[in-house]
Amino acid sequence: MLRFLLIVCGWMLLSSAVYAQKANPYVWVQLNAPASGMTLTAPANIVVSASGGTIDDGVSVSSITLYQNGAVIARVNNQESISFAVNGVQAGTHQFSARATSNLGGTATTSTTTVTVVAAGEKPPSIALNAATGAPFFAPATVGLSANASDSDGNVTQVDYFANGAAIGSSGAAPYAIAWTGAPAGNHSITARATDNNGKQTTSAPLTVNVEQSVVTGNIDGVGAGQGNTYTIMGWACSTGRNASIDVHAYLGGPAGSGTFFAAVSANQASEAGVASACRAQGGAYRFSILLDAAARQRYANQLIYIHGISPVGAASNLVANSGTFRVPPPVSIARRYVYDEYQRLCKTIEPETGATVVDYDAAGNIGWTASGLSLPDTQACNREEALASGRVVLRTYDARNRLSWLSFPDKNGDQRWTYTPDGLPARIETTTTDGGGKTVVNTYQYNRRRLVTGEATAGWADWSVGYSYDANGALASQVYPSGLSVDYAPNALGQPTRAGSYASGIGYHPNGAIARFTYGNGVVHSMAMNARQLPAMVSDSGAQQYQYQYDPNGNVSAILDQTRGDGYSRTMEYDARDRLRVAASASFGVTGAHRYTYDAQDNLRTHATGDTSYEYYYDGANRLTNLMNVATGASVVGLSYDVQGNLSNKNGQAYTFSQGNRLRSVANKEWYAYDGYGRRVIACGSAACNYQLYSQLGQLLYTQDARKGINTDYIYLAGSVVALRARPAAGGAESVTYQHTDALGSPVATTNAAGQVVERTQYEPYGAAIGKTVDGVGYTGHAMDGGTGLIYMQQRYYDPVIGRFLSSDSVPVNLSSGKNFNRYAYVENNPIKSIDPDGRYLCNAGKEACSAVSKAMEKLSRSGNKQIGSNVRYGRSDSISKFYGKEGVDNGVVVQNGALGSAGNALTANGKTTISVNFSGLKSASKNFIGFSYQDLVDSTIIHEGSHGYDQRMRENNGFKAMTRSRHEFLQGERRAYRAEAAFYNYLSANSPWGLWTINGGTNNSEIENQVLQSVNITCASGRCVP
Repeated sequence: MLRFLLIVCGWMLLSSAVYAQKANPYVWVQLNAPASGMTLTAPANIVVSASGGTIDDGVSVSSITLYQNGAVIARVNNQESISFAVNGVQAGTHQFSARATSNLGGTATTSTTTVTVVAAGEKPPSIALNAATGAPFFAPATVGLSANASDSDGNVTQVDYFANGAAIGSSGAAPYAIAWTGAPAGNHSITARATDNNGKQTTSAPLTVNVEQSVVTGNIDGVGAGQGNTYTIMGWACSTGRNASIDVHAYLGGPAGSGTFFAAVSANQASEAGVASACRAQGGAYRFSILLDAAARQRYANQLIYIHGISPVGAASNLVANSGTFRVPPPVSIARRYVYDEYQRLCKTIEPETGATVVDYDAAGNIGWTASGLSLPDTQACNREEALASGRVVLRTYDARNRLSWLSFPDKNGDQRWTYTPDGLPARIETTTTDGGGKTVVNTYQYNRRRLVTGEATAGWADWSVGYSYDANGALASQVYPSGLSVDYAPNALGQPTRAGSYASGIGYHPNGAIARFTYGNGVVHSMAMNARQLPAMVSDSGAQQYQYQYDPNGNVSAILDQTRGDGYSRTMEYDARDRLRVAASASFGVTGAHRYTYDAQDNLRTHATGDTSYEYYYDGANRLTNLMNVATGASVVGLSYDVQGNLSNKNGQAYTFSQGNRLRSVANKEWYAYDGYGRRVIACGSAACNYQLYSQLGQLLYTQDARKGINTDYIYLAGSVVALRARPAAGGAESVTYQHTDALGSPVATTNAAGQVVERTQYEPYGAAIGKTVDGVGYTGHAMDGGTGLIYMQQRYYDPVIGRFLSSDSVPVNLSSGKNFNRYAYVENNPIKSIDPDGRYLCNAGKEACSAVSKAMEKLSRSGNKQIGSNVRYGRSDSISKFYGKEGVDNGVVVQNGALGSAGNALTANGKTTISVNFSGLKSASKNFIGFSYQDLVDSTIIHEGSHGYDQRMRENNGFKAMTRSRHEFLQGERRAYRAEAAFYNYLSANSPWGLWTINGGTNNSEIENQVLQSVNITCASGRCVP
């Protein structure tokens, strides 16, 4: 049985091998010759060979057979290779193959190989392209082409060349070279076709040729000084790959399309090898120079320079490198110089706008006299004797406590006599107001036991008084006008008014203290929404106005969308890199469509374009505006001149007269003016009648008696903006109330009557001019607009909205640390959509209510400093802090702004160089926990404390120390100075400190000061800012 199975299994295995052999022959064969595709000439001798093999044991090649056109031409047995010569093969197409057979009967057959035999002369030529010559290639390029071509049974008669299938040239003689000219940019597939004497043709394999686009390149190397007042723009330009020079066009203020075309020159001056290398060419003349003469420097001062290379091949005329980097050097170089006496006291300031101002001091170090508008340029001498003999000396005298008691001008206009209360508050100021001191204005003030003003009166041109009352927390509760009108404010626990008499009610607030809503006395509802950055997002007075505000990343207003009157009244704004207004566009501007501005490095306006009309601003060597020129006609449309102190004296023939105290006294044949002790206007008289005016200590216009119109008017305010006007005929009769709806800048844009109907609208150009009307009264940014002169009275200075500049130089000096306020005439750093100028002197960034609180703190601080200097040197730091902040109204390198709470309770973080951050809403919330202390008290304390830190850091920076990281000992010293300054301040006020640093009964609490110091320093050092 076992044997049988073995036989059966053996059979099965054998049977399976035979079958497998039939399905897979285990044999292979290959045809070694001839090569497929050969072309031979008849009669041809063709060698045919093949080889074979097996792939399994026990299997062998039994035969290999060769075939020609399907017929057997040779066979070998039991051999694994065969070779056979077929001779005399005639013209035609011949196919060859081979078959191998194994000993098991399996077969393998090759594929067919084709050989063409042609009659003599019928064999095609051969051809191969050589590499192109002349690289690199730049369009339109010239490409050198050649080929190796031959014909075994004849000769090559012509080679034709093709680029991307299109004929580009031919040649009939070796090396069959052509020059392909005008080759465009791109990757090109080049082929060559050879033709022999029998008309037979062969096409070569393709060759790829890359032709680059010739592009303009170059560089502005710089702007160099030349002869006299000239400068030269220097650089190079070329079109890559080209040896020839190109032209360049210069634009100023922007590239082609936005800038002004200035010059066209050829970049054909000799250039060095490095420039040719950058041009990827072999030329030697690629440099250019463009002259900037004195006229060009004046016309285009500080405008950015752009150079376009003009493509000679129709490609883009690119800007060369460093375009927009260099500026046209201005014709005026402004320098302010300071001279010191032997005691290192400032004795002379030399400024181009106002000349030299010489100063001397009394024995106590107070300023004894000054003289301005002098031509004394020597930087090594004080020139006090010359100044005393100039007839321009302004004298100052002081009382025994070093308080100003007398101020005397040579022209007697603005002379002042000051008297004080026993604790040092101003009680009476007498101010002369006409030539020779013939008329006097008297300001008097009354205070309560908390030293808050309860009454102020003005006598002279008109005898008026204003009364104030306060709640238990010291917040203003009511105000009584000269007319007898009483407005109550019903302050809440945070000291915020909840109404303004019958003129505004239901006042609600955002957490940061900004007004969120209120209802006018005529029922119109005001609301204001804020965005995440605490900026106004939507301002709405139902039916009167609704504006949506949008901002750029720097907080500049980028759009004001008028949702009451539609898109035709909306505005869009653009700004330059220094946040100066560049474009303001609106259909409401009429045919102008947009106002476009450019500026120089000194922040002077240089051009103002409206529609098709463009004006250029020209300045003299003292940086004073002298002309506005119509660019199209070349005509001067405005001409200006100035007095020796930098005040406007003439504009287009209209004379202006300023006193030596820099107050505008008259506009010839139009109006004359007088002022009180704080420089606030009390009267404006025309040829027929006068307008008598009363400003409060806060700088608000409260009351007018306008004899020109026969109207007496009360001005009612809420959070710094006028909300209503109560007018009554001077001759008697019924009163009328109109309600003022203001934009974010405080400018009245709509007026409604008692029924809530809009009776008037006003729109303003970007720099404040009213559009299509004359405003005579409260207008742009809440200031008085004088209809008779077109000027805006901003209390300390007059502003001309047509030219966008003040009429006189700023009384507050340049900040010597930051350079702020360097331009003496510019308006709000040329950003009139974002900023306001409360009194002709400063920018305010913390909101009207907060800035008002800061202003009050600064006023107390100033008085405190004066008192402390003469009483206690140790606690006399208030004077230094006061000077660090500077006068109200000037960006003294110090910005007070809303900011986050610091790590130590309500004592907020200060950046000593420029920024004091105060969380005003946080202080309001905190005031709830301080019984007997108001929001104002906490603002006072914070301003003193953080100002002390700011002053310290300023001193460090002046001595070369920039880092805020200091040792624990230094922080301890700084905090002690700050808390002691607070204590001294409340000592001056004779009031308890919110933090217990000074109390009426106990005086200075040194232990509490030290406790507060340690808490603050521990928190500071825990944050990692202390070093060992």
